[in-house]
Amino acid sequence: MESVDVEIEETSGTVVQNGTSPHEAAESSASKVLSRDDIFAQGFKAQIVEVEIPEWGGSVFVRELTGKERDSFELSQLEGRGNNKRLNLNNMRAKLVAFSTVGADGKRMFNEKDAAELGNLSSKALTRIYKVASDLSGLTPEDEEELTQELGETPSAGSGTT
Repeated sequence: MESVDVEIEETSGTVVQNGTSPHEAAESSASKVLSRDDIFAQGFKAQIVEVEIPEWGGSVFVRELTGKERDSFELSQLEGRGNNKRLNLNNMRAKLVAFSTVGADGKRMFNEKDAAELGNLSSKALTRIYKVASDLSGLTPEDEEELTQELGETPSAGSGTT
């Protein structure tokens, strides 16, 4: 991805990209520049994938996370308050399974409290779902690394990551 230098003019607050006004940039854009209404009209059109889980003798539906769900998932990995926050990746796979597994109606099957019980199930099955949920929701190892860097630490010993 190409980086773009952005300057903000202090007097007007107008964003200028490489010396071009936003209006000029919108006119020269190859794709449509979306308005607020365009964005909200999209709604949430979740990708849902059926994942075969032979360890459980069937399949489940896995849905990409909304922005709020992703933030909640990431926050569920933090312990402590203020300057005493630390990252705890313990049961991380089960937590993501709880956030992303849905029924045929598209609604979540599990709540956050179910993650503890899900963590007692087959790690192979949980990993199958975790990988699909991560891909659908754009979760990457770099995201985990960024979160640990923001906290100034490495993942806790009980994290379950390799």
